Amino acid sequence: MLEKQESPARRAQSAASSSAPSPVTAPKAFHLNEILSLTTGLQLAQEGAAAIHRLVAFVMQTEAGPAGTAAAGETVKRCLEEQLPFLRDVRVSEVYEIYQFNPSPGNPYLRMWLEMQELRYGDMHDLRCFEAWQAKKKKRRHNRAQEESVAAQA
Repeated sequence: MLEKQESPARRAQSAASSSAPSPVTAPKAFHLNEILSLTTGLQLAQEGAAAIHRLVAFVMQTEAGPAGTAAAGETVKRCLEEQLPFLRDVRVSEVYEIYQFNPSPGNPYLRMWLEMQELRYGDMHDLRCFEAWQAKKKKRRHNRAQEESVAAQA
């Protein structure tokens, strides 16, 4: 019995449609202030804790709330630091004194520090949910292993 073979164009179309991100795994943009709130532990997001809860809920694909943030905060922080390597360059020691002096979002020195970070790193950043980020890392490792295998054979 002969098997019907799929044309290369049809295979490419199938691959393209299957690799398109679903709404759940599609990247979503978050403001730098929200990201810094989670990574520094300081309340820098304009919308307060609710913004941080939404960020954690998106990354972990859970319901937003204090319990989810408390349970997954450290995991999300590591995930964000992997997705946005520039976070290692943000000098938070500068902001701690400003924040301790006046932690309100209206503090002009705090606002200026945040604006400087936005100018340096951008204000909005696309993030992937944890599952999608892990899949992307796995795919990258697989591709790297294949390239090394091909290079070793050459």
